[in-house]
Amino acid sequence: MTAMRIVVENATYAVSHRCVLRKLFLTPLMPALHAGIGYLLAAAAEATGIVVHNLVVMPNHIHLVVTATEANLSTFKRLFFGEVGKFVKVFLSEHGFEPPENVFAAGAGHHERLIGVAAQMTALHYADVNTIKAGLVERVEQYPGLSTDLGLMNGGAVRFDRPTIYVDGRYSPDRRDVRFGAPPDLVANYGSSRKVVYRLQRLRHFKEKALAAHRKRPVLGALAVTRMHPWSEPRSPRRFRRGPKPSFLVVDDDELAERCALETTHIRERYRDARLALLAGEEAVFPYGTNKLRVEHGVTVEPVEATEGFVVNAPGPVRAKPLSRDALRTLHTRLREEAQKVTPEEDEDNLAARLERGRADEVDRRDAPNVRTEPMPNAEGDRVDGELHKLVVLRGSTATARRRRRQQQLARARSEPPDASDVEPPFD
Repeated sequence: MTAMRIVVENATYAVSHRCVLRKLFLTPLMPALHAGIGYLLAAAAEATGIVVHNLVVMPNHIHLVVTATEANLSTFKRLFFGEVGKFVKVFLSEHGFEPPENVFAAGAGHHERLIGVAAQMTALHYADVNTIKAGLVERVEQYPGLSTDLGLMNGGAVRFDRPTIYVDGRYSPDRRDVRFGAPPDLVANYGSSRKVVYRLQRLRHFKEKALAAHRKRPVLGALAVTRMHPWSEPRSPRRFRRGPKPSFLVVDDDELAERCALETTHIRERYRDARLALLAGEEAVFPYGTNKLRVEHGVTVEPVEATEGFVVNAPGPVRAKPLSRDALRTLHTRLREEAQKVTPEEDEDNLAARLERGRADEVDRRDAPNVRTEPMPNAEGDRVDGELHKLVVLRGSTATARRRRRQQQLARARSEPPDASDVEPPFD
């Protein structure tokens, strides 16, 4: 049984979903493709009442920061990612590419609740600078795809035209607007959305400046990004996080993070017990925050009053006192220091570097990962313990391997005299 996904109203979430096998299905003809994704985002947000704060469509994954005004984040994800997956398949087929069976990886993507000012500022900054950290462009404004401007959180909107493919014009308007806003927690602490935007713009400036000073290789560039083949993928294996995926994010508050972890464990245990009781035919009341069973099966959920004293499943905004000026100043100092740091993954092993390494990949017998070892024979042909010789299980069937074998055969033929038995007898 998968872990319970806690979804409540008026909470701010960071949402992400990646393409299957990290393929670049969101890359070809990027401006046109991303404009269609924006239209579908507007439709999903309008249907569910989601408030969008930030959207970044990377070549092989999507980042969103949103606030769910109702307890329907899972419905929004199903509508948005489901429609985007279908649209991308049709788009690829229309432009001469083989469409995949599934665009996005299995599951409904990942979301985590952003608890507190530091967590929300961290998530917004992370999504905003994702394109430059990946080595795709030098500045966020140069990205040819869809990366929304931070100023839109002051109450702006972006209008998208209906795609000429997939979306039926008989039932959909010619244009849809995605309306943006700042997270309620941040507005309550900063006093206005303009101050929030200003701080995030400063963090972007610090990150761009730090990357420019430490960059050891040129960025991929906007033109090269749009020309990447959709079936390309990064050269290195995917990094997996140990343990279950986090359902919440708390930054710079160990006591609050420990409290939320204990609450999550407690709520999931109650959810499991209620589910087992329901399967046994008994009456069951599920904890507040239960989403899928409530929407799809109409199970009984405890009232919102039961969340009194809880944080992780209490409706947002988070019930806490606004931070003082000194606390905000300390937070800004830490965020600035983090933005000025450049990790090896951001410089030497980012997405652009992995794509460059994978452009001319060829499978080689000597480099094949599926190998077994056995003792190496010595000059007399006896097996010597302790010395191991790699025997490749994967057969060398590539052009490079065949060419190398042919060269070795020709070299042996030139260096070795023919055997007498191989010489044809003269004619009588």
